Amino acid sequence: KEQNLEDKVSDFYSIGTYSCFAVDAEASGNTLKLTSRESVLNQNIPKEEIVPNMLLSGSIRAIEDRYFLVSLGISGASGFLLKQNAEKPEDMRVGRPILAKALSVDKSTHVVHLTTKTDEIRSSKVSSDELLMFSSLRPGMLFSGYVTHILKRGLW
Repeated sequence: KEQNLEDKVSDFYSIGTYSCFAVDAEASGNTLKLTSRESVLNQNIPKEEIVPNMLLSGSIRAIEDRYFLVSLGISGASGFLLKQNAEKPEDMRVGRPILAKALSVDKSTHVVHLTTKTDEIRSSKVSSDELLMFSSLRPGMLFSGYVTHILKRGLW
């Protein structure tokens, strides 16, 4: 049974794969139970808050000839990943977790066009004219702002 889990995990991850995880349960001894489910990772992002250049977690829901359908775990929103915008499209499998950058968002249908290209993800930066809720900020997201206070434990 354990070997089957290892085989399944190796279908989705390899050494050096960068992924997002959330703690799914309290630590037990020296282990943590983690999840890469997009519904957990994106739980604080309403569909109206998705903007270009935002980093989103997702998983491959379906594979078509020229594109992948991506589950974002956000009610009313779905992801669309052209194979030409995918890093190693040959490695994609249904259920595989991905980290993607929003290229564009159709505000009427809430379809998010994505890329998983490493260079695109590294350069992800949300522009200052995009209004985001604090809870929509994601690890790896770049933004700029003005320092308004210097505190003992950080900046404001």
